[in-house]
Amino acid sequence: MDKKQILIALLFCIIFFSCSSKEEIKISYQIKQDSVIQKSYNAVVISPYKIKSNYKDGFNSKTSAIIEFKFSINGFDNEARQGFNHSLYIPPTSNYYVTPVYKFGEYADEMQNIKNNEEFLPDNSFINVVFRADFSKILNSFRNKGYYITPTGNKLDKEEFNGFFIAGSVEPLSWNFGEIQKNEEYKFTDTNGDGIYECSILIKTNNYRAVDNEGFAIWEKKSDISKYPKYSTNYNILEAIYNMSLEELLYSVRDDSTFMAGAKWHGVWTRDISYSIYLSLALVEPEIAKRSLLAKVRRDRIIQDTGTGGSWPISTDRVVWASAAWEIYLITGDRDWLNKIYTILKNTLEADFKNAFDKNTGLMFGESSFLDWREQSYPIWMDPKDIYFSKCLGTNALHYRALEVMSEICNELEIDSSKYSKRADELKKAINNYLWNSEKGYYGQYLYGRSFNILSPKSETLGESLSILFNIADHEKAMSIISNMPVTEFGPTCFYPQIPNIPPYHNNAIWPFVSSYFTWAAGQTDNLEAIEFGINSLIRSAALFLTNKENMVATTGHFEGTEINSNRMLWSISGNLAIAYRVLFGINLRSDGIEFNPKVPDKFGVRHQLESFKYRNAEISVIIDGSGSKIKKVLINGKESEKAFIKADSKGKYQIEIFLNNERSDNKVNLVKNSFSPETPVVVLDGDSLIWNSNPNIKEHKIIVNGKVITKQTLNRYNCSNQNDYSEISIVAVDSAGYESFMSEPIAIYKNENFIKPNDKNTDNQYSGYTDGGYIKSTKLVNNKIKFEVNVQDSGDYVIDFRYANGNGPINTNNVCAIRSLFLNKKFICSVVFPQRGEKKWDDWGYSNPVVIKVDKGNHEVILKYDSINENMNINKNEALIDGLRIIKLNNN
Repeated sequence: MDKKQILIALLFCIIFFSCSSKEEIKISYQIKQDSVIQKSYNAVVISPYKIKSNYKDGFNSKTSAIIEFKFSINGFDNEARQGFNHSLYIPPTSNYYVTPVYKFGEYADEMQNIKNNEEFLPDNSFINVVFRADFSKILNSFRNKGYYITPTGNKLDKEEFNGFFIAGSVEPLSWNFGEIQKNEEYKFTDTNGDGIYECSILIKTNNYRAVDNEGFAIWEKKSDISKYPKYSTNYNILEAIYNMSLEELLYSVRDDSTFMAGAKWHGVWTRDISYSIYLSLALVEPEIAKRSLLAKVRRDRIIQDTGTGGSWPISTDRVVWASAAWEIYLITGDRDWLNKIYTILKNTLEADFKNAFDKNTGLMFGESSFLDWREQSYPIWMDPKDIYFSKCLGTNALHYRALEVMSEICNELEIDSSKYSKRADELKKAINNYLWNSEKGYYGQYLYGRSFNILSPKSETLGESLSILFNIADHEKAMSIISNMPVTEFGPTCFYPQIPNIPPYHNNAIWPFVSSYFTWAAGQTDNLEAIEFGINSLIRSAALFLTNKENMVATTGHFEGTEINSNRMLWSISGNLAIAYRVLFGINLRSDGIEFNPKVPDKFGVRHQLESFKYRNAEISVIIDGSGSKIKKVLINGKESEKAFIKADSKGKYQIEIFLNNERSDNKVNLVKNSFSPETPVVVLDGDSLIWNSNPNIKEHKIIVNGKVITKQTLNRYNCSNQNDYSEISIVAVDSAGYESFMSEPIAIYKNENFIKPNDKNTDNQYSGYTDGGYIKSTKLVNNKIKFEVNVQDSGDYVIDFRYANGNGPINTNNVCAIRSLFLNKKFICSVVFPQRGEKKWDDWGYSNPVVIKVDKGNHEVILKYDSINENMNINKNEALIDGLRIIKLNNN
């Protein structure tokens, strides 16, 4: 064998072994023209209005004899951290059962004997379960101390107490914390004064999904859906899922003609309705969509729902409202609506720009859009101020689109739009400069840290999709995202890889509406394989579950096992409708008209027809023939046309026939095994060294100083004695597969710190934990302007933050985040946030978000001031205790 032959042989071996080393991922389900097959499970289309399924996991025809539940004070999730529930075994022979006496917050070995129990309660029967609980330690604490500290760390004053409640896994129980206190059925009472509280719940078994003699459950249309556009195709399962989704949409309209979020989520939520309206509901229910959006407006500003740290501006994704509102205008042409949303968006965008704009990067602050359960998508060490300080992909994409929408509204109203278009262009540039991960070929999840940020390399499906749909990503980037972003067997996960030791909800989960956005975005890139993959995943879950579920576990594809789940979830409904409207028919609304640009994978390349679609003053019917992503021929009312386009001022009926070119794309999807990143290292300072936990699966550790990787090592100890100026050091663990952990909580090492008390004699000392001299209680009306005298010895970069307390609510909900404007020598710098740190925990002190600023040598006046632009969502309360200002030198420049 000569040298050339040897080289060829070696090259062949390298290629063979490199290819064979990648684990082949096999999809365990098949989507056929009239069925879904997943191992032993089948869903079969009987007619366009009837589907049957024998899917059982978590959806069994029988009610489990094991019930999970939790006690609650005031209706909130405060007995234990998420994932810790009581478990009760009810003997199947019972029709009346009294539980043992449970003690609030105490979890014994109640699951020891029933973990593997597969017994079920009798079918079609009623069981009265009397739950009994001892709440004496709470009541004694109220009597003796005047407050109670919950196991979740919230301080509840006696005056705030309004009852004990129960939440649980079996209907009529619900995990809908924050809503259960509105229903007396869930409230405990002590009827005989013995100190043992009782709550009687009547459980009706097998009332959820009845099955026939062959073990199949059935969805069959019972309501009139004829007011909606009629979709027909000989790919039967697409048509049946479309009809099921329309019927569930009817059930999702509340008595006040607004949209509820789901069967278990009866409220109107800003992000839920907005994402749903933008996906598809503006197209079929524009008037209900209007009322729903206006229900989330107060003071001519969009409402940010309750959430982390007291909500806005910790969370700022309320601006998704703009995309939904604009879509309503495009479909209706309603000028009154246009004028109304102009005012609302103008006020909202100005408030966001003042309170959540990062001058250093040009990005917007705020929690990841929709991913609003802290530990579900952030490292545990990040508290609300850290989450505020993060710069997230999806949230920034929404802000960009809101600015773009505002510019388009101004153009329609003949108002100068330059301010908004300029901001939009700058934000788009910042997103691509700071969040694009060229190594991965998609955007990173978010920038995070403290004074210095790094980019999380995780993909974030909703944000990636919005970046394509909003044209933030150019064509090359968009193609790269859809081809390179990891997707798992049952669909794209919310982000990838998953976080270890966190139960499925946003983590390790697939949300159908997110999959719909991914599929819509794939259509923008003409990636037919990705479109087929997305449609398949959506058909599978809807057909097998016979409802549009909220989410499912990524590792199994089952809905059972997620923290909360609901039937007929609004954005899941709208997502399945969007597959027809946005993808297969390619509906694209423009200010000058409506365009149809179908994307039909070869698998679904049959005849598709949409009849009686209402567009402004026109009624349109569309027929698609063939498959592919390119249009070969268009007929409008029998005449050939260059495009499938109807002008905005058109009236009457239109028949559009679209013939596709039947070509297949050679694009791919990055199908991977669902995987988990390493645990976040826990780092401590030991003398001059940092030490942290490790395990054998870790290949190396990245040492990050001030936002940059300075070295990599295998040891779990780092000598930091040679750090000179201010240094923030974090550790990232990398496993053998190359997956990275979140970075550890930054350890700040510095020599020069000044803590400065307010230049104000109006101090208070009611609560403990403050530094010498007391603190200032700042409200909207009292001490709303606080001055600090700061002397700087050397010019340079400094980080400033404020020590504060805010006991107006827990860290995971409510709407009482305090906000102040920061001025240096009368010049506005930025806003500072003081998030909630715990219910009534006014003695729990922490620091605000850091502000990095250049300061010249000499004396300076720093002012914290409440301005009207700092108004939070609560309106009545905007208050915090201010202990002092901390200023730390960053460099020697």
